[in-house]
Amino acid sequence: MAPRLAGAPRSPLADFLREVVDEHEIPVPDLTPPPQVATSDREEPSSVVPPPTRATTWHTAHRRHQKVKYAYGDLITDPLKALDYSALFDVSEPHTEKFLLAFDECEEVASSGPGTPDDQELVDRYAHATRRLQLLWDAAYAYAERTGSEWLPHGEQDTVRKAKSLLRTAHDKTGATDAERTRAAEKARELLATIRSFRMPDEARQAIEHTARKRLT
Repeated sequence: MAPRLAGAPRSPLADFLREVVDEHEIPVPDLTPPPQVATSDREEPSSVVPPPTRATTWHTAHRRHQKVKYAYGDLITDPLKALDYSALFDVSEPHTEKFLLAFDECEEVASSGPGTPDDQELVDRYAHATRRLQLLWDAAYAYAERTGSEWLPHGEQDTVRKAKSLLRTAHDKTGATDAERTRAAEKARELLATIRSFRMPDEARQAIEHTARKRLT
């Protein structure tokens, strides 16, 4: 039989509803509130992130190192880009000097051997060195991009403009003949040899010489 609340007033309607519940065996829901769970007993999702493994730290640093290395390599192998960012090849420029020292340090640590070193101290040093390298590269690149060739003496600025024009001709495979491209590369090489404020990267000079040596067959 349905439970009756103590002290509840009786009425014909209430009696009728109780009879219906009893006759059809309608279950009466348990309205007892659920027990309260203490805050200390609740399971909170874990927010603790496990530290990176030695291998993860090393490979992350290696990717950072290679990213800078490829960007730098793109400049030193392209004569036109090297002239656009000529301040990167002035070793007396503080931005350039700091970057090159950081680059050399990363190269030294990375050459410790293939795979992940067992020395945690070496791994941490590489991670720190590559983070520093990225910052110094960004600063040196931005400075070189901002200054262009304006930092050069006026005479050398004019030389760079002429050399860049000749190099564009030397690289023009559709609008210039092979003979014109060869002569342009030769003149550009001669002009660039007169610059004393910075040294063109060996890779860029070799690219110019390669074009200058070409002859019609």
